[in-house]
Amino acid sequence: MTVIGWDAFIGSVQRKSAPVALSIGVFDGVHRGHQALIGRVLEERSLEPWLLTFSRNPVLSLSPRRHAGDLMSLRHKLEAFAGMGIAGTIIVDFSRDFSRLKGAVFLSLIREHCALSCLVVGEDFHCGSEMDTGAEKAKILLEKDGVRVDIVPPIFYSGERISSTRIRNHVVAGSLAPAEAMLGRRYRLDLSAATVEGFRGRKRLDKEALTQVTPRSGSFPALFEGPGGIAKEGILDIDEKCISWHYDGAVEAITFVSIG
Repeated sequence: MTVIGWDAFIGSVQRKSAPVALSIGVFDGVHRGHQALIGRVLEERSLEPWLLTFSRNPVLSLSPRRHAGDLMSLRHKLEAFAGMGIAGTIIVDFSRDFSRLKGAVFLSLIREHCALSCLVVGEDFHCGSEMDTGAEKAKILLEKDGVRVDIVPPIFYSGERISSTRIRNHVVAGSLAPAEAMLGRRYRLDLSAATVEGFRGRKRLDKEALTQVTPRSGSFPALFEGPGGIAKEGILDIDEKCISWHYDGAVEAITFVSIG
């Protein structure tokens, strides 16, 4: 999968000559709602499937106190995209300057720098300064220039719309079975960039070192994944300040095993 930064993307002369189907979003968790959008992009067999996402959640720049944490690291997100068959991803390093772009300008820049043929968004899609451009407005702006815009309805679980916020709340509460059902996979922590304390036996990691949310406290069955993807079963203990476990060896990821 090709990965390109936003600045490099808009600094090129129409980088993509092949017609492109694109979806835009934070895609935190790549949950079942996101999977519906990505699946719709992949259905466009005659178009190259691309996504545009962010190196970190825009809320961290706009209103950091509102952000409890991520569901998925950027590394795991890109792995998920590649595994689904996405050809390329544009990554925006969200900043205050980027946030001042009007939605119409943002969409125009995308169209100018790739052969955009189809844009796939959810009903709750918004972009631009102060979220000035929603899904219907994007449809009007792009379709007059010959770009088809597909607006995909939300996916529901237990009568409510699946969202990253809803999943985060379940994870923090330690309610992992509903979180897993909405994600479409087990919840997984990325420890590849974390500095873990402890040498033999007990390992410990401060929650502050994680960008992802964890349950507040408790003991949870988990799979501890070392280099090469080799996983070992164990118990992950969580308190208010840290997560800890017994495992002799490096751990790059921890997957929660829900028990209902």
